[in-house]
Amino acid sequence: MPIRIDWPVEFYLEQEVYVSLLFGSVHVSVPLHSCEIELTDIIKFKVYSEGHTSEFSLKIEQKTDEKGEIYGDYNFTHISGEKIEIISKGRSIALEEFFNENPPAIWFEDGSCVTGNIFIALNNEIVPFTNDKILVWDWTGTKIRKESQGIDKDPDSIQFKVIQKLKTDGMEVIMNDDGAGEIADVVAFKTINKDGKDRISIELYHCKFSSEDNPGARLKDLYEVCGQTQRSSHWKEKPIEIFAKVLRRGNLKESGKSISRFEVGDAKILDKLKRIANNNDVEMNIILCNQVFQNLT
Repeated sequence: MPIRIDWPVEFYLEQEVYVSLLFGSVHVSVPLHSCEIELTDIIKFKVYSEGHTSEFSLKIEQKTDEKGEIYGDYNFTHISGEKIEIISKGRSIALEEFFNENPPAIWFEDGSCVTGNIFIALNNEIVPFTNDKILVWDWTGTKIRKESQGIDKDPDSIQFKVIQKLKTDGMEVIMNDDGAGEIADVVAFKTINKDGKDRISIELYHCKFSSEDNPGARLKDLYEVCGQTQRSSHWKEKPIEIFAKVLRRGNLKESGKSISRFEVGDAKILDKLKRIANNNDVEMNIILCNQVFQNLT
């Protein structure tokens, strides 16, 4: 089962600020940090930003060359929505053409992945997730099918519940990063002391709504939220870049309204934490938050 799709590795080698997407014939320019890529089917995915969505497909096929030797080939095709061009390293090219040169990686639930027509299996045995890493929260008053708190901060949403819980946990900065291009739905920072030295703890919280009215053992919901959560793991390689990323995202905008993404703290406090992180170790944790699953084995 495919659970997530990642931008081409070339995007992670470049600073996001140097890559942008042009949507539609009027060429609305959107920076990469405000765009998202997401699976919609086994071989289909969408690229989107606020007000813009385009869908693409991947075709993998077996071919025979002039010598009669069999080889594998692949092709990305734009199938619906606005045409997209990508601007990177001083050139502009159709996004599907860029993907044919630099294919995104599609990951499966067993840890394997396919990039273009190259399949890579996981050699290591997958270790089961241990029960001691599962915390049970009281979700009273929260609607199971409402994920985002939105610009009006709906108190019955899953995201609102997470933010209120973090406000009691000593976080110095809490940010609502919800939206296309997010690191996570909620990003929180605090200073901790280990072995007599200060270090920064960064916590990424991924919220997930239920596809049905009641909790249940639904693998589809599990795969979706696990894929979303695993995708943010690449930030562990360069956690210091999280500080600049959340600031580049700007205010949260919705229905003509705009509010700060800061739920606790401000840019000044975040800058102080960044300076500590520049000279000390950074600890990072990724947390999946939901009230979806029940009796799932």
